[in-house]
Amino acid sequence: NSVNLLSGKKNSSIRLIDFIPAINIKTQNPKQKILIADDEQTSLLILKTILINNGYDVESCINGVEAYEKYLQYSPDLVITDINMPRSDGSLLCKKIKELNSSTPVICYGGDLEKEKLYEHLKQGFNDYFLKGNDTKHLIDLIKFYLG
Repeated sequence: NSVNLLSGKKNSSIRLIDFIPAINIKTQNPKQKILIADDEQTSLLILKTILINNGYDVESCINGVEAYEKYLQYSPDLVITDINMPRSDGSLLCKKIKELNSSTPVICYGGDLEKEKLYEHLKQGFNDYFLKGNDTKHLIDLIKFYLG
């Protein structure tokens, strides 16, 4: 029930909101969501900070099992995963994500020792690869390429 502003009487059919014209408010696009999986806490924190500072909504986790659970809950636009992690590695995580949604870009994030296996990782379904320690501007460019 509402109160009629002119008479002071309760009136269930007239509301002040009915007299306010609809306003078309242009809202910003929601932040694009990125999920990061890396068991190396320092790398994870640095990468997460860089992505947040570049305007992304970021969730992170420390192994492939947790990453898959967060993927299901968070529905990220893009996933960045280390290869070597406990409980479930990045390759298995990528495979499971691609089975659910083949259009989700998954970027492999690994160390120099994995450089020789680059082609093998890409064959497993990763969209791209980023070496730990490289210029993070390149990673931001990769993300922009896949997310538009």
